[in-house]
Amino acid sequence: MSLFEAPTTIPAGTYPCVVTHVGVETIETREGPKDLVRWEVELTTDDGPQTLDALSSLNFGARAKARQWAIALGATKDQVNAEDLIGREGLAVVEIETRDGVEYNKLANIVAPAKSPKGK
Repeated sequence: MSLFEAPTTIPAGTYPCVVTHVGVETIETREGPKDLVRWEVELTTDDGPQTLDALSSLNFGARAKARQWAIALGATKDQVNAEDLIGREGLAVVEIETRDGVEYNKLANIVAPAKSPKGK
């Protein structure tokens, strides 16, 4: 039995997702500890559910990633609680990056799900 197993690389693309976690966590950086927001989503892929995460700053200005993602998930207020985002559906934009010769998936963006045409 393997102790560690490399995760399956998901092809780059856009996938339906559900937010499973949003929370502040302290990350060690070159400049010292920094509070960032960890976003976790569960994707629906052909190979079954997959989990990806990404970090954003606590900035909630007009161009901030956190604000854009919260709005894509249906938030309409200037203050959003993490609990308000859990369970929300969206579309996860997945990219593939390579670091030190190893490919890995990156949660590049969360966008609003497509709206159904009226009357359908």
